[in-house]
Amino acid sequence: MIIRMSILAGKRVFLACTDEFFDLAIHLSEKLRSNGVAPIWFHETIDSTASDNAMSACEENAAAADYLVWIIGTRFGLQHPSGISISEVEFWSARRKGKPTLLLVRDAVKTEAKSYHDNWKHLSPEDRQVQAKTAKYSTDVRVLEMIERLMHTTHDGKPAIPWIERFHDARDALQQIFHKWSIWQIQKVENRNRAVREEQPLLFPEVVSNLQEQAPLEQNSSITDIQKWLEYVYCDKSGERTPPLSRFGAALAEAGGDFMSRKRRTIGDFPTALSRYIEILLRTCTVAGLFAEREAINKFPACCAYCGLKPCKMATARPGSEHPPYDQIGMLQLARRLPAEYGPFTLDSWALEICDVYPMNWSLSLTQLIERLNEEQGEFVGALQKLERARTHRDSALLALSEEVADVLSWSVVFAQAVRRSITKAAGNEEIMNSVSQIVVDKYKVGCPRCTKFRCVRKGQCAL
Repeated sequence: MIIRMSILAGKRVFLACTDEFFDLAIHLSEKLRSNGVAPIWFHETIDSTASDNAMSACEENAAAADYLVWIIGTRFGLQHPSGISISEVEFWSARRKGKPTLLLVRDAVKTEAKSYHDNWKHLSPEDRQVQAKTAKYSTDVRVLEMIERLMHTTHDGKPAIPWIERFHDARDALQQIFHKWSIWQIQKVENRNRAVREEQPLLFPEVVSNLQEQAPLEQNSSITDIQKWLEYVYCDKSGERTPPLSRFGAALAEAGGDFMSRKRRTIGDFPTALSRYIEILLRTCTVAGLFAEREAINKFPACCAYCGLKPCKMATARPGSEHPPYDQIGMLQLARRLPAEYGPFTLDSWALEICDVYPMNWSLSLTQLIERLNEEQGEFVGALQKLERARTHRDSALLALSEEVADVLSWSVVFAQAVRRSITKAAGNEEIMNSVSQIVVDKYKVGCPRCTKFRCVRKGQCAL
């Protein structure tokens, strides 16, 4: 799969590494070049004859590049006359010029570096190296000490730690590069906009936020963060070729078939079906002008929407046929009185929250959960159609839809957790499948997974 990095087109990227990563560097160079990025790598593009020696050539190219990626493995590499490695010299050359730097550390090396830090951080550097040699690490002790030193980097007396991320293979490395550089790009836009605002204050506040400033997804992104990111990727509020709400409803029903299908309950198929369902649900909310997380909190403000208690006083996992009527206005007022630290929620933490309110949810079978989710999904689609047809009383139609948003989101995350549990139990391995939040974040953090663009360019084919 090719990861598109259009925001980096025309940029020069310096790859710093030892010969340990010769094949990986070739692969990264090809991928970067195929996306319009100009890679700079010693074995491929640096002309050592253009300078007095190879070390000087590498240092000069690292300082001249737009970005630097330093791939750290078990080997220390050639040593510079100053005593540090050539790669670290390249890193500091770029750093002194203010260039963005990203350090990618092999999984096993990062694990040993943490052990090295935890066991001997109280010792002097010399004593740490002596102790580490007895531990028989597979990583050169000089590399571990180098990572330790970088973690304590300061500038003008303040912490200046570079981005240090672990990676497993070339795909992980590309995703980290894309993700971090999108953050840099966003920060650059924010700084530029801030400077313009300071020089030319706006007479009126901006009505529409600049989507270029939307923060990319992180591992612990909330439901609202995911919804805003999907709006950015698919431009659902731009008004340009946005499908009607009924089209979203039909797409949700189609995605729901895959999401609840027995055939999709596998390690390979379920994450795709889950991500697609959550995507359409959240994008539908965006077009309708609702935030799914906010509506869920409004209906279940740390208590049952019907009896007002946590846990629910009724014996069943959901309000039965005989229960107090739902007081939407009362629940909304209660939600507004919640402390500020209540939320935000990820997909996983909201599933836990809703099952704290209705603890019997955990004992429901997948068949029972599917029945409830099907019922709520049908009511949600019906509310969408009513809102689309509404010429008068549109506010009441939107209020009815907000209630169904809370139900569908809550039951979908509970069902997803139940399926995830069944898959991991069958495999006998709790770590065989990522958390529900991580599944969705991994799917969309690099933009549209279908056209592989940071901003979807085939809206008619990819979106719905």
